[in-house]
Amino acid sequence: MKAQRQINGQPMEVSWREEGGAVEFRTRREGDSPENPLRRADVVEVEPGIYSVLVEGRSYDVRMEHAHYGDFAQVGKWRVKLESTERANAGGAGGGRGPAKVLSKMPGRVVKVLVAEGDVVAEGQGLLVLEAMKMQNEIGAPGAGVVRGLAVKEGDVVAAGAPLCRVE
Repeated sequence: MKAQRQINGQPMEVSWREEGGAVEFRTRREGDSPENPLRRADVVEVEPGIYSVLVEGRSYDVRMEHAHYGDFAQVGKWRVKLESTERANAGGAGGGRGPAKVLSKMPGRVVKVLVAEGDVVAEGQGLLVLEAMKMQNEIGAPGAGVVRGLAVKEGDVVAAGAPLCRVE
């Protein structure tokens, strides 16, 4: 698969493929010569949200974080914001996106559900509060729409990737 992403505001070409339980991941910065090969990384998820990444013989532990203000990758003391270039360039409401599944980006406990089935929500509006590693994270709506398929209630424990609801 191939995608355009912004990493800390810098455009990058990202491609990946899964093979034998590991993910081969390659990146190229905007402006790099097409003759320059994509940098290759091997990625293995060792725990939900925690990855072991091997880049050109060097090993890194990467912790993925999701907060209501964005998705981040933590590598040692470095924390980078991950954003698709499509979303960054959209500006304003994301009309025409269609239904969106809201999945838990991390394992945790649902502390509070802020919406009910059938509620109309705006993009970024809080849907629920998820507690993970003693921190409370508000999960926001990926776009404007109506809440459908609310799959959790207060006190539920969810795994990373678990469906929380849909916004249609």
